[in-house]
Amino acid sequence: MIKKNILFLIFLIIITFLSCVSNNEKDDSILSIKKYLQNNIINFDGNPNEATNISILDKDIENSRVILAGELHFFNKNNDIILSLLKYLNNKYNIRFIVGEYSFSYMKIFDKAIQTGDLSLIIKNNRLKFKEQKQFLENLYHLNQTLPEIKKIHFIGIDKEYDFVDSLIYMFQLVQNKSFFNNKDIESIITLYNQIEGKYKTNISQSKEYFEDEMKYINLIQSIKTHNIRNPNDLKSILKNDYDDFMECIKRNLHTQEFYNELKKYGIDKYSHSQILNSKRDLLMYENMINVLEKYPDEKFFGSFGLYHIFQLKESTDYTSLCQHLTNNKKYKGKILSLPIIYKNIDGQYNEQRFLKDQYADLFYNLAYSEFSIFKLNSGKSPFTKKGKNILFYYPKNLIPKISTVDNFQYVIVINGVSKMKLLEE
Repeated sequence: MIKKNILFLIFLIIITFLSCVSNNEKDDSILSIKKYLQNNIINFDGNPNEATNISILDKDIENSRVILAGELHFFNKNNDIILSLLKYLNNKYNIRFIVGEYSFSYMKIFDKAIQTGDLSLIIKNNRLKFKEQKQFLENLYHLNQTLPEIKKIHFIGIDKEYDFVDSLIYMFQLVQNKSFFNNKDIESIITLYNQIEGKYKTNISQSKEYFEDEMKYINLIQSIKTHNIRNPNDLKSILKNDYDDFMECIKRNLHTQEFYNELKKYGIDKYSHSQILNSKRDLLMYENMINVLEKYPDEKFFGSFGLYHIFQLKESTDYTSLCQHLTNNKKYKGKILSLPIIYKNIDGQYNEQRFLKDQYADLFYNLAYSEFSIFKLNSGKSPFTKKGKNILFYYPKNLIPKISTVDNFQYVIVINGVSKMKLLEE
């Protein structure tokens, strides 16, 4: 009996020892990560009037073609961090293109606004929903006023066409001051625009009247495409330098119709939320992004997308993100930089993030004491570069077992003191 008790006591001592070792290793891991993060962070406050020094990004910017922040939509300071990053990137690296999770025509409308300062068509047609959006456009216009032509900021939209109203507004912008005589296509654009001006808000309406107007537009651009194939010089002579953008707008809209028709095979319409739609949408954005990269082979691009578009590793079997497509392309592998955003002190009450393991999230929040904080994860001897150590993010073990945190994203941004955007009418 005494022998059994001694053996049991030895067993308890061993278990206790192993438990302490395990806890110490866990504590050491947390402490080493905290120490690393303390040495690889920059804290700063946004300033709309000057470029902040964000040199922590420099080494990676030099080797990248595409730099994408990943946000949760509709927080009031998202555009502030974009502006701070953009000013630095434009000032030091001459980055002038903002790529966005918006359609070609929508971004073209806003691009016109930040070149001219004229928001009249945007306001008249209810294309803005939030005060922060309007302020962002005004800030970019004022920034552009200080820049030489070769460095001026421009928007590029790579998403599908969501709303025919955006496309019609943009086509109207292109033709409204052109001299034309008895061109039925241009007359039809102006007529349809006058019929719908100010009629719909920017969130897509599902009314019967909206669908009827949308069908008028689709029929119109199909007719224009047919006429242009027969007589391409007619529109070229009228539109001149705007001809290519005009035809690109038509092409993107007809492509979007094909996109939705393809989805009908799966019983999915444009208002559905499904991984099939999301995956096909990211593939479409990837194809458009490749076209942009090839069109401007010497340029770097910056943008902000929804969080899950910027992760570089596959998170599920039925969804492949924009950035995963890009990193799968040998030409661009290692040239994509992902900066997901987490949020601290939302309305002074809570924090929100969607991808960090809970035991590590507080490390970032506790070290982020300014309005904005950027953590670099891929410095030398970083714990986040170890293969098989998915320290920060949840990931299906059966998909790719030998990965590191920085294979998925290379920085983490913390925005402090945020709230939801305010409606323009408030």
